[in-house]
Amino acid sequence: RCPDGEFRVLEDNLRAPSGLAYLLAAREAVGPLILASGLSPRGLDCALDALNGALRAAAPADVKDPNIVLLSDGPSSSAFYEHRELARLLGLRVATIGDLLRDGEHLLVRGHGDDRVEREVHVVYRRIDDERLTLPGGRPTKLGELMLEPLLAGRLGCVNSPGSGIADDKAIHTYVERMIDFYLGEAPVLPSVPGYDLGDPAQLERALPRLDELVVKPRSEFGGSGVVVGPLASNEQRRTSREMVQEHPERFVAQEAVALSIHPTVVGGVGGGLRGRHVDLRPFVISSGEEVTVVPGGLTRFALREGEMVVNSGQGGGAKDTWII
Repeated sequence: RCPDGEFRVLEDNLRAPSGLAYLLAAREAVGPLILASGLSPRGLDCALDALNGALRAAAPADVKDPNIVLLSDGPSSSAFYEHRELARLLGLRVATIGDLLRDGEHLLVRGHGDDRVEREVHVVYRRIDDERLTLPGGRPTKLGELMLEPLLAGRLGCVNSPGSGIADDKAIHTYVERMIDFYLGEAPVLPSVPGYDLGDPAQLERALPRLDELVVKPRSEFGGSGVVVGPLASNEQRRTSREMVQEHPERFVAQEAVALSIHPTVVGGVGGGLRGRHVDLRPFVISSGEEVTVVPGGLTRFALREGEMVVNSGQGGGAKDTWII
């Protein structure tokens, strides 16, 4: 929420949006406090129901009881807690690429533990970092070698679908408001923070003189990595950022710097006090065909350090439950 009180969208996360398990864990942790408060925030059960429904709907049409695996990078992934927790809540198997093999048009998952039976996979819930199916030259990746033929044959579903990364691209986000107008003839209900696709020469020309006032983000990174908040950056950081943008402008986007909301936050652990910290809100939207579910809650992310504007957990940020009354 900006200083004028209006909510604005910073970015979209469509390839492997994370945080749902943390939202559910936060609600479980503060559940007794909700009861004591006398308030009645809306429940979150619909989140798992909607996600489970979307996964099952992605299965081949002739499969009534699909075998669904959550594809993870394993314990090395920073999101592995969420992978395990969602799999537990949904009754899924967590698998890595090494657990999968292909038999013609069918994707199989190896048994684990005492179970040595290979079983066909009907839906893959992709939660891996490197999720390309093909390399730039068109040659399939290891994942592509496993999944492309079953996908093309209609024997495998995938969530989120291959190609969703296009809508996840930070550069694409700078055009979303124009897309809404072009395709729907409507104005966005929630406006976006104005941004610049620095790969476009005209937009680069407008942004370069003001680069020190803007937030510069690399298109290929996530989790707040590589973000330079111009007004808060050091001279060295701003100089380095400008040099990188000038050398490879197509790799970056820029956004107007907005002051994130400040919310009372417990800092300092046990015995710590309440301090104002910058926050943003991550809502969750689950779609399957024409059915769209907006989870009636959200994950409020906060920066632990005073004045810090990057709230991502990968940069040391925290999270708290958000109640919809």
